[in-house]
Amino acid sequence: MSEKQSSVNRGTVLTYEVDGSERLSEGVVAAVSTVSDTDPAEMDPLAETIDPDALNSLFAAQHDGTPRAVGNARFSFFDYDIVVSSDGRISVLDSV
Repeated sequence: MSEKQSSVNRGTVLTYEVDGSERLSEGVVAAVSTVSDTDPAEMDPLAETIDPDALNSLFAAQHDGTPRAVGNARFSFFDYDIVVSSDGRISVLDSV
């Protein structure tokens, strides 16, 4: 296990897999809603933390249909650290 992988796994509260019909931004809200046991309507909008359209586009296929590079994005939302991976996995971590 690499140092990068171990730092993501440490403190992980939930790993959420985005399905094919769900956008990454929707997955982030659903995952945090589940962990915090909070109705999404009662949460601050994700757009106050990160641009949802930019997040959705970050790992979307290129215009010619080829996949984007492998990677991840990390940010804080609703008192949790969030790691979004190019494979559609969202890790919700305890905020430090």
